[in-house]
Amino acid sequence: MNRSTASFSANRADFERYRSYLALLARLHFDQRLRGKMGESDVVQATLLKAWEARDQIRIDDSANIAAWLRRILEWKSELADSA
Repeated sequence: MNRSTASFSANRADFERYRSYLALLARLHFDQRLRGKMGESDVVQATLLKAWEARDQIRIDDSANIAAWLRRILEWKSELADSA
């Protein structure tokens, strides 16, 4: 395991640094009609929580891969809100 992977899976601050990126994605991609069900900040928080819970299940070696993984979680959370 390289240093960036170990750091990522050990430190919540590594997730927090993506909060503004996730908020931007939520603003751009979060359907207007869903905002009454779940706000953008709720989706971001749920994304970060899911990522934290799953941190030991994935090996990520660079920040681009981390961002892509978080984006997939955010999109999945948005889909769940849409189906609710």
